[in-house]
Amino acid sequence: MRHHNRRGSGCAPFPQPADDDSSAYFSRAHRQNRRAQHKTQQLCRQAFRALSSALAGECADPLLQNLVVRDVLPAPDARRLVVEIYLAPGSETMPLVEVIERLQRAAGLLRHAVATAIVRKRAPELVFRVVPADQAAKEDAQ
Repeated sequence: MRHHNRRGSGCAPFPQPADDDSSAYFSRAHRQNRRAQHKTQQLCRQAFRALSSALAGECADPLLQNLVVRDVLPAPDARRLVVEIYLAPGSETMPLVEVIERLQRAAGLLRHAVATAIVRKRAPELVFRVVPADQAAKEDAQ
């Protein structure tokens, strides 16, 4: 048990877990894993917001302004993020190959937007996955 040097903290010491299956929940490795998952989810949310605002306002390309960020996922960890994007309703006539090419050209700008929004030593690599709007609507409905 740890004892704090503070007087009058008003907190009782944390009870030690029993040696049954619940002790794995309190293990140091489990707490560190949960914290790492929380930090990765936080990074994905920050990247989502940064990419959404960058596509809506900072990109000069009108096609990229019609893109909507659907999700940002770690792949396989926080060093690389998969950005799922679909075309806004009404602008689905653009070939997906051209959309991907334009995203690749703007990748530096988008990565910079993410880097300014997060506090990390290195900005994550961005991988774009363009989802057709009809497929995104089907998956969202489920």
